[in-house]
Amino acid sequence: MEQTVQAEQQPPAGPIGPHDEFVAKVDYTIDRAQRSLIALQQEDGYWQAPLEANAEMNAEFIIFNHFMDAVDLELEAKLKRLLLESQNADGSWSLFAGGPGYLSISIEAYFALKLSGMRAGDEPMMQARRWILSQGGIEKCGTLARFYLAAMGQVTWDATAAMPVEITLLPHWFPFNMYELSSWARGTVFGLMLLQAMRPVKQVSYQDGVLELYIQPPHFTHFKQPGAKHLMSLRSVFNLVDKVLRAYNNHHLKNLRARAIRHAENWILEHQDANGSWGGIEPCYLLSAMALKGLGYRNDHPALKKALEASRELIWNLGDTALYQPCVSPNWDGALAAKALLDSGISPDHPALRKAAQWFLDHQIFKRGDWSVKRGQLEPGGWAFEFYNDWYPDVDDSAVILMVLAEVGATDDAQRERSIRIGANWVMGMQSKDGGFAAWKIMRRCLACC
Repeated sequence: MEQTVQAEQQPPAGPIGPHDEFVAKVDYTIDRAQRSLIALQQEDGYWQAPLEANAEMNAEFIIFNHFMDAVDLELEAKLKRLLLESQNADGSWSLFAGGPGYLSISIEAYFALKLSGMRAGDEPMMQARRWILSQGGIEKCGTLARFYLAAMGQVTWDATAAMPVEITLLPHWFPFNMYELSSWARGTVFGLMLLQAMRPVKQVSYQDGVLELYIQPPHFTHFKQPGAKHLMSLRSVFNLVDKVLRAYNNHHLKNLRARAIRHAENWILEHQDANGSWGGIEPCYLLSAMALKGLGYRNDHPALKKALEASRELIWNLGDTALYQPCVSPNWDGALAAKALLDSGISPDHPALRKAAQWFLDHQIFKRGDWSVKRGQLEPGGWAFEFYNDWYPDVDDSAVILMVLAEVGATDDAQRERSIRIGANWVMGMQSKDGGFAAWKIMRRCLACC
């Protein structure tokens, strides 16, 4: 049986100088890190650690479960505890660890806590409410938060940014179309457009609502898009476009809208992955399922049943608390772990690395995803970030996995050589016009931040 790592070398005879002592410490540290990393490998050959995020994830999952009539009280209690633990001293919740309070996230967290049983008079809620009102209250919340709040009847659907579902019908040659968006943004926007078109509302009790976050009574509150600091700015353009689209939304063509709704519905159903998820990331997981619910799908429908099961894939149990992750990352964690072991001196034929290589070979994607809209002649062969995301493999995961496969032995050398050839061809075929390569299509939660 091969040893986990190479045996430590015997120290040289004679006095040990400062340099030798330093080298010995480095070697000892590397040895411990190697052993620890190998111990963390999953039986199937991949590595995975929790992908941490801010309170928005837990809050939106709680809201999602109430909208979907799929509340698990035991799980909700764990999600709620983590929300309370992450609350800042001033009552707010932050966009990033150690950062200042962020209004949209704080409003979503407050609402989620109300839905999970807390009351306005509880001390954490009073602190949160004071901070939220000091920042302008619910009318100042961001774009994505407004959609969640509208779906739960806490703001009107007119408060949401105008997103006519007819935009999904624009052809690929049009200057702006759905395939000009990044992968996860495209999946998110399809869900948002369908929700806005259908305008579903899940009624909640007065006690569970957030009327107390209004500064003016709701019927006197005007939800506006954020103001532009300069007349000639991107925000000014967005606000102008919003006015035009809002005017169309109020006087849309019924036949065209019906056609667009059917198109968007079919797109979402077609893009559901094997495990029931969408896009490999939280907004797509939740909003696509909510959109189908808004269309009238019941929870026992095969698509929604699978979606509800898939939504739990993002839960990371921490004992008394639970973290809802933005996504899972077995291929990325696995690629970096294997590369680290190789670079630190582990033999390419080590069982842990051979097992990792087989995992990568078994999870290469040979399906044409949305990338093929722009690269129609390119043969598939990349890898995704997650367990299931066949529509959106990405260049950076694929590149690191290819680096590992190029060095590590495999059970089937012919399969390995074929995988490298096809994967490298796909990565090179995804080169951008300017000569660079795009990273995984995840960016700042711009919808939440607007």
